[in-house]
Amino acid sequence: MSEQEPRRNHTRKQSSFIDRVQKLKGGLDLLDRGRCVNAAVLKQQAIDIPALEAGLPPPIQRIPPEILSAIFIECLVETRVELPPRRRGPGHESYPWVLGHVCSHWSTVLWSTPEIWESIHISACKVEKIPLIPSMMQYITGRTKTAISLNNLDFPQESIIDVIIPNPERFKDVKLFLTPSSFSAFFQLPFGRFDALEFIAIRCAGFPSSFPSQNTSPLMCAPKLKRVIVQLFRTERCPPPLLLLPWAQLTHLTLIGVEVFPDFVHRTILRQSTSIVDCKMRLAHGKFTPLTEEVVLPYLRKLQLASHHSLDWDTFLDPFVFPSLKTLAVVQPAIQTYTSLITRSNCALQGLTVDAPGANYRELQPLFWASPSLVELQANCILPPSFFEDISERGLFPYLHRLITVVDPEGLHAFLDLFEHNQEKPYGKVKIAHAYIECRQGPGTPDVAQRFRRLSSEWAHDAAWKNILVRGLGVAPVSE
Repeated sequence: MSEQEPRRNHTRKQSSFIDRVQKLKGGLDLLDRGRCVNAAVLKQQAIDIPALEAGLPPPIQRIPPEILSAIFIECLVETRVELPPRRRGPGHESYPWVLGHVCSHWSTVLWSTPEIWESIHISACKVEKIPLIPSMMQYITGRTKTAISLNNLDFPQESIIDVIIPNPERFKDVKLFLTPSSFSAFFQLPFGRFDALEFIAIRCAGFPSSFPSQNTSPLMCAPKLKRVIVQLFRTERCPPPLLLLPWAQLTHLTLIGVEVFPDFVHRTILRQSTSIVDCKMRLAHGKFTPLTEEVVLPYLRKLQLASHHSLDWDTFLDPFVFPSLKTLAVVQPAIQTYTSLITRSNCALQGLTVDAPGANYRELQPLFWASPSLVELQANCILPPSFFEDISERGLFPYLHRLITVVDPEGLHAFLDLFEHNQEKPYGKVKIAHAYIECRQGPGTPDVAQRFRRLSSEWAHDAAWKNILVRGLGVAPVSE
């Protein structure tokens, strides 16, 4: 190797090092120029930000209307607006009225949120505030476009009709406590105005001495009306206007009547209510004319009956057939009548509630055996051990899933035997999975309580046992 070769290598390395230094210097110059530009921009921004902030509204006013509406709805604790407004304390105006006084933006959002104004409750108030209610209601209907639910069931209010008259087409649900004067005024409202009405509850404490001669009522022209509750008390008659309802289009009907009401129900209401799905009747004693022809209500699925002891349910229900009946709730004095009704209707009953504290099991057996498809049973009477023996040994209620009843200590022993048998043979016929049982005190209470405590310890981790609730023993199931 010549002496010049090491020098050439050293020169090349030195040249490469100088090139890298030049590149780094160029990069530093570029960064320095960028820093100067950024400093100028930051300086300009520092001048503009205060000017920009000065022209913006406060942060609370920059909340989107949708979020503000959601906040207003969450603040509506009772999910209803009270008229007249109540003060919650000294200096505290009632919600939601106070929100409209904050600013114009909040007021706009408040009145454009229909969920707030969907439910109006007419509350008890001082006499001097009553004239304010109609004007406030008119103000609400003028500022909003939503369909309104009106509740006046708590106390009779003479001015309630003045609340409805200006805009009857705005109400979808109406609950009224009518006095004699307000009753006459309501049934003389203009026809064809209740276009949005879906539900009405009428509670009457008395009626005027005479009624105008009419062959229709404003409720006859309510095309969407499906649910009706009529409650009459402290009166001896049913006024003719209450019979002028579109019975044929109703699906849910509740009748709480007086002495003369059963006859109207029997020969007028039930015969015309061919679309009824859910019917509850609590009728007082009274005379009625028996029907001779059969009346079929093909869509009735739920029926709840209660009455004075002297009402002849056998004659009352004899002409009716309910082929789609699924749920029946009855009282004691007419057990045989209900059995005949189920058999005659040939319905697959799935839910049965029997309120018969004084009945014995022998009286109830025909009713139970007439309901082989029963899934849920609520029996307000003491069921003896023979009831549970019928279930386990004779095939009564093979599909029973839920049981609510009263037993004595012997009956509870029989139920625990049934449950243990069900645990040993989970694929057997017994299907009870939920039970709420009240055990009456008796001579065998300590023994059955001790057994229940033992089973609670053994089956504390069993999911099925957690759905068995027994009251009256002073013992609770052992939890995890």
